[in-house]
Formats: sequence, C-alpha cells, structure tokens
Amino acid sequence: MGKITKRAALVLAITIFALLFSCGQKSSEGPQKAATKEDAKVQEKEVKEKEEPVREEEKEEYKKRIETELKKLDEKIKELKIKADKTGEETKAEIEKELKELREKEKKAQKKLEKLESASEKAWKDLKSGIEAALDDLEKSYRSALSHFKEKS
Repeated sequence: MGKITKRAALVLAITIFALLFSCGQKSSEGPQKAATKEDAKVQEKEVKEKEEPVREEEKEEYKKRIETELKKLDEKIKELKIKADKTGEETKAEIEKELKELREKEKKAQKKLEKLESASEKAWKDLKSGIEAALDDLEKSYRSALSHFKEKS
C-alpha cells in the first residue's frame, strides 16, 4: 500500500506541475477569432493601424479634410446666427445659448486639430479618433440647434 500511495502522490505532483506549467504558456493560435464579421473587420483594422506607420501625406490630407469640415460647420453656424438675429427675443435667447455651446465645441475640435500637427504617431492615432468624435458631437449639436430653431420660427 505504501508503494501505491507514493506512486499516486508522484503522479499527482507531476500532473499538477504539468498543469501549472502549461497554464503559463501563451497560446500559439494567434489572436482570438472574432465573433462576427464586424468584429473581424474591426480587429483587422486595429492590427493594420498598429503595423502601418502613418505617412506624412496621410496626415496632411486628413488635416485638410478636417479643416474643410470645420470651415463648413463654421459657415453653417454663422448662417444660424443670422437667422437667430431675425427672430423674437425669447427664441433668439434660446438659440444664442445653443450657438455659444456650438462655438465652444468648435474651439475644442480646433484645438485637437492643432495638437494633431505635433503629435507622435501613437498620439496621432489617438487624437484622430478624438477629433472624429468631436466633429460628430459638433455636427449633432448643430443639427439640434437647427431643429430647435425650426421649431421656434
């Protein structure tokens, strides 16, 4: 009985050691498979962005595109201001408040664009997504102000 107990203890110890050792190993399967096609596209894009350095031409094109979008939104905001000036005082006051918020969001987007020019590659990629979000927010706020204006006029 002593031999069986020693043998069982040895087998158990080897099994535990093997399990502990294998748990610490990284899988050679590579990245986990995506659950959906959309997940796969997102993963592929992320991997590609990590691998590829950002070209100066790409940065310049992106900067010009964002500047153009900001200028268009600025013009739209100016037009909205002109329309607001032609409305009644109560409506004008409400629209002026929204216009002020729009201008603040526009300034934030502009500052992010300025930071983009001197950013490192990793920071550039992070700022790029931040600028996209800021522009989306600015556009939504503009549409909200415009719809509010249409309701009041």
